[in-house]
Formats: sequence, C-alpha cells, structure tokens
Amino acid sequence: MPTENNIKEYINYDPITGKLSWKKSYREKVVGQLIRNTVKGYIRFHFMNKALMGHRVAWLLQTGKWPVNVIDHINGERDDNRWINLRDVTIKENFQSFRRISPRNKTGYTGVSWNAKKNYFTATKTVDGKAKFLGCFDTAEDANQAYINADKLDPANPRKYRERRGMSTNIICQLKFLPNGETNPDYGKL
Repeated sequence: MPTENNIKEYINYDPITGKLSWKKSYREKVVGQLIRNTVKGYIRFHFMNKALMGHRVAWLLQTGKWPVNVIDHINGERDDNRWINLRDVTIKENFQSFRRISPRNKTGYTGVSWNAKKNYFTATKTVDGKAKFLGCFDTAEDANQAYINADKLDPANPRKYRERRGMSTNIICQLKFLPNGETNPDYGKL
C-alpha cells in the first residue's frame, strides 16, 4: 500500500485544473505525463500495486490526509477534480446531491412535475426517504426555486417557511394552490 509520502513523492496535483501528473518516473510512466485513466467516469490509476481514485489522491495531496468519508464532485462531473469542486461528505449527503433527471421528466428540473388535471407545477423533495410536498406553482422555474430553497428549511420541521431559514418572507405567498388543492387567498402577497 502506498504511503502518503510515496504519493507526494511521485504524484503532482494542480488544484486549479484538477489534473494529476507524474512527478517522478514510475514504471512506464514519464515525468509530467497526465494521469487520465477513467473507470465509470472517475480518474483511477494503479500505483504500487494499489488502485487509487484521483479525487481521493487530490484530497490527500491538498489536505495532507485521506478523506474521512466519500468525496463528492459538487458539479456532478466525475472526472472534474478541481479543488473547488471536491468536498468530503457522508454517503447520505452524497446521495442527496446525486439526482439525475428522469427521461420521463418533461419539466427539466429535479423534483418538479406538471399536474395536467389542475394545470400547475408541483415541487417535491425527498428527505430521509420521505417525500416532502413543497407547493404548487405557475411556472417550472418557480417550482425549481422552491426545490432549491428547501435545503434551507429546518429539517426537524419542514413546514416552517420562515425568514430565519434564509427564505424571502413567507413562501406560502408564492403558492397559487394550497396543498389541499384550494386556491391560496395570499397568493402573490409579500
């Protein structure tokens, strides 16, 4: 198993570009040669008979220690190992940020769907395996903004839409329809 010192001696990391390269010749590798091997989109290579993931090596070379949890690529690009794109998160946090839009989704936004019967968009966010209804909206963009803002809600009580959670006034005023389907009398009021 390569040690931290072995890796620092042989591998160079550029935090701005996220590129890994060889600092010293190693087997058939030449000094300055970029490490480009990818497996399922991730940079992966062998060093001292051990398979290493590029993002974990980048974390080690930048912080001086191996990551405690898993490394999340913030923008979702698996081979983008720029320092600003990496974060050490729990598996749960990593899966929460990992959302691919279903090919059946016609809105183009995660957590946003169109209710054809009632002619409005709804926003829903899944937290701890439970769907949380965020409201009904005139546009997909408004529903998407509610989905994004849902991260700012108090996880202990997601029904509290308050300024202290970082949201503008009361989000209920942005809902055209209440969760029970009735028209919201406060819609549009701030």
